[in-house]
Amino acid sequence: MSRLGRVIGRAPVAALRAEVTDDTLIERVAAGDLEGLGALYDRHAADLARVAGRLGAGAEVEDVVHTVFLRVVELAPRFELGRGCSARAWLAGITVRVVRERRRSVARWLRILGTLGREPQSYASPASSARADVLSALATLTTAQREAVVLVDGSGLTAEEAGEALGVPVGTIWSRVHHGRAALRARLGDSR
Repeated sequence: MSRLGRVIGRAPVAALRAEVTDDTLIERVAAGDLEGLGALYDRHAADLARVAGRLGAGAEVEDVVHTVFLRVVELAPRFELGRGCSARAWLAGITVRVVRERRRSVARWLRILGTLGREPQSYASPASSARADVLSALATLTTAQREAVVLVDGSGLTAEEAGEALGVPVGTIWSRVHHGRAALRARLGDSR
């Protein structure tokens, strides 16, 4: 049993994670319950890491996920239960925003380093050839297309959830996914 599960008067964390809805966990996080945050993290961290990786977070995936859950603590009191947005879509939206912020931050640092006459070194480990090809092809999409494709095709969100996460209508999501898929097929040489 985990240390948290041994807390007197509390159910083991594993039982908490299996029985409680995401909305209830977010309510608990809003009330300051760290066990609820841990349960939410265990439930969604791997999916959010995949989203961040596919959006180009690279070696910073873990940092992005941790930043997302720090934001969850800040934003949980404002999460509107029953407004139609699933917790999964809400978390994906936070992840997209954190990756955007990090991308802008990296761009600023690269501009600063460029003024110093130095190029930053890449310390990323080499990825498999197929994965590198897909990530390279994703990088050629517009930001809007990449985010829509990653959320719908890469993370399994519905178009409605992706629309909620990105704050755009579902028709816009379908359009972005359609054009993004076509560009990926052209880039990767798929004749479909």
